[in-house]
Amino acid sequence: MRLPLRVCRLCITVLRSFSNGILKRTPLYDFHISQKAKMIDFCNFSMPLHYADQSIIDSHQFVRQHCGLFDVSHMLQASYFTYIHLQQMQVSGKDRVSFLESLTCADIEELPISSGTLSVFLLNSGGILDDTIIMKCKEPYLYIVSNAACSSKIIAHVTEMMTKGVNDGKEINIKVLNHSLLALQGPDAYSVLRAGISSSDIQNFENLFFMESMLIDSLYGLNTPDSDIRLTRCGYTGEDGYEISVPSEIAIPIAEALLLVIP
Repeated sequence: MRLPLRVCRLCITVLRSFSNGILKRTPLYDFHISQKAKMIDFCNFSMPLHYADQSIIDSHQFVRQHCGLFDVSHMLQASYFTYIHLQQMQVSGKDRVSFLESLTCADIEELPISSGTLSVFLLNSGGILDDTIIMKCKEPYLYIVSNAACSSKIIAHVTEMMTKGVNDGKEINIKVLNHSLLALQGPDAYSVLRAGISSSDIQNFENLFFMESMLIDSLYGLNTPDSDIRLTRCGYTGEDGYEISVPSEIAIPIAEALLLVIP
């Protein structure tokens, strides 16, 4: 999708996938179709490979020189809390840190508040289940993002271990979030995102460094009454960037707002 005079371009990473059956769709599926995306099967999701007037090389160069917007809503997001209900992840409860340390190789206890680390989920045998990012949030939970390809295995493993922990008197809860996840990546990501940050959040945003995370009230004036928007300064492109976890019902308006920002 070619956007003259604008710093953002919608992109998608290309990875091999193996799946069968009906493909799942992210909340941005209709948006991709409206932009004439070529959709492919990636981890049982219908995801854009490229757009009608934009090659994969074009989008790569644009991210390196300006910034691009990626739909990564197929990723598993979760937070770990105090009781049990599953569906993106959060882990809470007073035993959340020791619980997650028992499942990964991360030293979460020593992480500064609002910062995170790249780690791996471990099998009971010591083998690696998959990689993950763990954020030690200011709020009373841990925020986790894992790969789509292994989401069912991760949820099953974490739920099994949580059930054992709860039965042993531990206070742990898992909440799988139904948010969409966007990644804004490239050297212009900071200025593009800053244009949509409210005055009440701007100071904290300006002090947000790599592998740090924060909640914001709204982005470009958009939010829903009962949900949060989380910004995490991280990415896998080799450039500066942010992951943006947003309520799915406003994912398309936020994507459109980001793409319309003029530097």
